Amino acid sequence: MILKVPVRPHVKQFLLHRYPQPFPLTETDQIGDYLYMLLRRHPMTDNKHSFHFSNYCDVLEVSIANPRVFDRGAIAMTPTTTVKFNQYVDNFMKECLVEQLDLLEETGGMTWKKCIYRFMDRNGILEGRGATYENFKKYYYRLRKKRACLQLSA
Repeated sequence: MILKVPVRPHVKQFLLHRYPQPFPLTETDQIGDYLYMLLRRHPMTDNKHSFHFSNYCDVLEVSIANPRVFDRGAIAMTPTTTVKFNQYVDNFMKECLVEQLDLLEETGGMTWKKCIYRFMDRNGILEGRGATYENFKKYYYRLRKKRACLQLSA
């Protein structure tokens, strides 16, 4: 059984680089477990996020090997759960980048720019399709500023 989930282009690129196509729904990894949790939620009336779907121009095919998933109350993705899934994967991707940049800061030897482009290249993320060098750089600068404020207040 195949479930089609609308995703942002950079989210699909990131997932396709790390997982086979179609994306296997499993509870053994972090992203699959989160998606499984979203599918198990009860249906809701959902007009809240329908306007966001112009950014969700790609489709991620999710392979559901066990048809009992739907028997246990799992439903198709609603607009809200679709937005939550995309935000979750986007945040996971940024956490992976931050780990690499923090490691770079400790060891040195490479510029941030080179490290960010290397991360994008290794994860199949194309410049200009939702995630850009500038977006990643701004995210890391904001995170560093936030960390510095937390250290000053402690």
